[in-house]
Amino acid sequence: MRRTAIWTGHVGVLAVVLGGLGRTAPAQEVPEVPPEVERYFGEEMRARVIQARAYEKARHHALSLTGGVVPDDDLFANFPLGVRYDYFFTETLGVEARGEWVARAKSRLFKKFDVASQYNVMPRYEEIVWNAGAQFLWFPIYGKFALLGTGLTHLEVGLEAGLGAMGVRGHDLVQVSATAFREDTSSSVKVYGDVGLILHVFLSRFFALRFEYVQFFYKSGGDNLFLPGEVALGLTWFILPLDVAL
Repeated sequence: MRRTAIWTGHVGVLAVVLGGLGRTAPAQEVPEVPPEVERYFGEEMRARVIQARAYEKARHHALSLTGGVVPDDDLFANFPLGVRYDYFFTETLGVEARGEWVARAKSRLFKKFDVASQYNVMPRYEEIVWNAGAQFLWFPIYGKFALLGTGLTHLEVGLEAGLGAMGVRGHDLVQVSATAFREDTSSSVKVYGDVGLILHVFLSRFFALRFEYVQFFYKSGGDNLFLPGEVALGLTWFILPLDVAL
């Protein structure tokens, strides 16, 4: 009898344990993620939304108006004014056609040489009148930042490389007598190459600010290699509104 009671007690304990295991715990209610949290952090805190582009420019056309300065010309203050047309195959790859006309003013150094030209010390110099070319564009970097808590600003950084032609006007001081000199000018077209850096700061689906540095290089006067650089600021207009990803 005692052994039977012990087995009965063991069976009762086992039944209680199995019964507890067999019970289904009530489902815990998952709180909803507020839309603003979902927008910036993504579903289940996935990083893909943080890396996503707000503006998608693949298969879009753009026009840019730019103005700049050539900082490394000692004789002239050069102000290139230009227009660019871009087409983007993907978010990172595109092509560009560009053209510029260069306004200029004489520097103080040039005026000193001009006064001294009667002593035959004016050097030969060249000035760029215009340029036109085609570029290959690559935008490997996309980012965003918040300024004073007013919202996110989206930007991208790209590289450009291309070829083109530029109109160059050369100036030479020619001695015509023992005490007289004449300045001769000649115009020519040079082939150039260039590499550069572009920064787009997106303002809306239609517009972006464009910051650019371009390093030109071309040969002139034999084996002389000229390396004028250009710093430019412009406004880009996307002809069709960009697609919004967020």
